Amino acid sequence: MATNRIREMRKLRKVSQRALADLLDVHFVTISKLERGEMQLTLEWIERISKALKVPSYSLYHIEGDAFEVEVYGYARDDGSVMEEGLFRHVRTVSPNDVTDEREFWIEVSSNYLWPAFHKGDLLRFESWPPSVIRDFYDRICFLRLKDGKEVIGIVGPPRNDGEVSVRAMNNPPQDIGPIRSVAVLVESRHFPAEAVVAL
Repeated sequence: MATNRIREMRKLRKVSQRALADLLDVHFVTISKLERGEMQLTLEWIERISKALKVPSYSLYHIEGDAFEVEVYGYARDDGSVMEEGLFRHVRTVSPNDVTDEREFWIEVSSNYLWPAFHKGDLLRFESWPPSVIRDFYDRICFLRLKDGKEVIGIVGPPRNDGEVSVRAMNNPPQDIGPIRSVAVLVESRHFPAEAVVAL
């Protein structure tokens, strides 16, 4: 079995081994050896091949599991608020034991608001809980739906003044918010560049 997806991506792009070899200024046997895992696939090779095939570098790795589509509920904006958007889907390769149930949903990071932990294009999976357990999630990243309809993402903590809880971005001071209608805690993240987004 192949240890990488060079052949798969090459065929997807309708490029022969010889054509790829010409693009990289190497012999076609080198491409054949790389595809079969008989030659070490270094970071330099990955960068060169992904550039030549015009595919993201991560697409050349072999990952166990089946690809499945997750519907992104919305996008985390610069101020931590969430913009709802149900028209985009992202195809990701995950292991078969990754299951999304009805209490879980995905959010795409559309800015560097949660930097340095998360960057633009990353996907975050949240699990919903009743607001009564909010104290259990202090110092964790949560998605909060407020009773006034606003939705925010940030690190949850105890209130500083009159709010129900405080929430902050990674490097910003906390702000009191509330009242809270629902809370969801971050349970998983997938780090993918923004170019992996597939609009339907």
